[in-house]
Amino acid sequence: MKKDVIWPCRVSAVVLTIDTDGNHSLERIDAEGAVSVVFVTGEAVGCKDYEISNPIVRRIESNADLYVSVHNDLTIDYIRKSVVDSVLEESGFKFIDVIVCKNMDIVDIEAQIAAVRQRRLSLPALKQDIPLVDHLASRLLKRLLLPVLLVYLSVLLANFFIHSELTERLGEARSANVRESVEARKRSEVTQAQERLISEYRTIQDIDMSGLSDDMASLLPDDMRLTSLVFNNAQVKICGDAFTSETVMSFVNNLRESVECEAVKVISLEKDRKEDLFRFEIQMVL
Repeated sequence: MKKDVIWPCRVSAVVLTIDTDGNHSLERIDAEGAVSVVFVTGEAVGCKDYEISNPIVRRIESNADLYVSVHNDLTIDYIRKSVVDSVLEESGFKFIDVIVCKNMDIVDIEAQIAAVRQRRLSLPALKQDIPLVDHLASRLLKRLLLPVLLVYLSVLLANFFIHSELTERLGEARSANVRESVEARKRSEVTQAQERLISEYRTIQDIDMSGLSDDMASLLPDDMRLTSLVFNNAQVKICGDAFTSETVMSFVNNLRESVECEAVKVISLEKDRKEDLFRFEIQMVL
């Protein structure tokens, strides 16, 4: 067998029997293959002794309208192509060769098929027989199409399940990240609030309230009394009443001169006509 024979390409054998009236019958005598070798027999087949010097034999061999086969250089069998082609077109068989046999008993079918394989199913021969190449390619495509589609479907299903799993895990990871971000933001807000509280606490001056009260008491005039003394952070609100406004202003001046503070100002100073007293409110910024 030649090395360039196309394997595996199954070739079947089909026997076509045709009588003189044109009646025919087809019989497949080998396993079904992609292409067939047709063995034509029957009464419609002509036969002559093969003598190369016989002009009739030479005309038969050179006649393009005949299918011709020479058997062991003893006999030459022939039949019109139009008769055979019409039958094969109706049958739908794809044949690669036609062997004409008046007597099927003298034909070794397996040997004939092997010879046809070597002659027709080789790379050089296929390059010249485009229809046969197309037929073989279509048969190969039909055989490969289902496995390829199944593999492609399997890959799609695998990608779908993997994508679903990854999407679910990604969603869980994003949810966890969102929760961690919310918790981190809350912790950051608490930390910032604590830092602000500590900063505000550190800005509060350490004031000796008892000493400040003693200092104000020593500066208090005889005709003045204090009704309230409120400490709020670095501010002190002093409320009271006096018989004259001059007494209030004198007390304010004494505070400014004697007590260490940033500012002393009178917030309100009003005369109560019922009691004939001046009610005041003083603010000290320490």
